[in-house]
Amino acid sequence: MSGGIARGRLAEERKAWRKNHPHGFVARPETQPDGSVNLMTWQCTLPGKVGTGWEGGFFPLTIHFSEDYPSKPPKCKFPPGFFHPNVYPSGTVCLSILNEDSGWRPAITVKQILVGIQELLDAPNPADPAQTEAYQLFIQDPDEYKKRESGCVTRLMSQGLKLFVFNKPLLILKDKQLIMRHEFLNNVHFNDIGSRHN
Repeated sequence: MSGGIARGRLAEERKAWRKNHPHGFVARPETQPDGSVNLMTWQCTLPGKVGTGWEGGFFPLTIHFSEDYPSKPPKCKFPPGFFHPNVYPSGTVCLSILNEDSGWRPAITVKQILVGIQELLDAPNPADPAQTEAYQLFIQDPDEYKKRESGCVTRLMSQGLKLFVFNKPLLILKDKQLIMRHEFLNNVHFNDIGSRHN
């Protein structure tokens, strides 16, 4: 019964996302080898916020929903080794609204989760560290932390493969998650991309 509730809610989330989502974000359920859609796992891409050290990068994130969703929050994961004080070495995001015992509420949407994680990138929470090295640099050596932050963006870019969508050059990660430079953003219509792949 709970699985049916989870999938029903996620179908609604998918419909709402396709109708209206933040500019530059990508979120869609995973497509399985047989062509079916797995509503319980979403492949997403977050843009780095303009005016921050993360600007210019698009970052792959996977959301794993359980059969108990929305009573329980999903788990959100960047690639392993993602450099950030509030991201575990495994890539799992540590954020209050994803904590079942504190900030999670069943009414929280996929959109709110992704925007919250985007905000977290440039505004780490030192009260809830998940990664020792990034946390220590953030607290003790902010200049070095910013250098490492910039290196994270550059490293993800360098892992990409170039291709063209609507005749505009993009970069994607090897797992086919979108990642691109900010200067191309205004030339790409994500609603068009979403209509083909969501």
